[in-house]
This record gives sequence, structure tokens and C-alpha cells, in this order.
Amino acid sequence: MRTKFKYIDFKHDPKDNIWECLNTKHRQVLGGVWYYNLWKKWVFVSEPATVFSADCLRDIAEFMEQLKK
Repeated sequence: MRTKFKYIDFKHDPKDNIWECLNTKHRQVLGGVWYYNLWKKWVFVSEPATVFSADCLRDIAEFMEQLKK
């Protein structure tokens, strides 16, 4: 599974089954991806006051598509 993208890297926390979302340049935590049981889907929840370009959002969406397989 690909975890490194142009703008975003993902780091897995197996204990909680959460994927931490980090920007590639400064390694700052931007949010997390986890399985939301109510919707039976993977979701992304951002940290407060984070801003995303369309390219960053594409990286996140592409990563989440991999998790569905």
C-alpha cells in the first residue's frame, strides 16, 4: 500500500487503527484517517485551522481509496 504522496505521508497507528496524516515538508500532523463504523467507511478528520489545496485533498482521497480494497 502506498503511504507516501507528493504532499502528504500517512503513518499507521496499529493500536487504534488510525492513519496519521502528515505534510511531507514539515512533518506536521494535519489530521487522521480512520474507519467510521456508523457509515461503514474510512473518513478523514482534520486538525483545527488546517488548510488544504486540491492537490493535498486528492492525495488524501487516493489514500482512502486504497483502504477500501
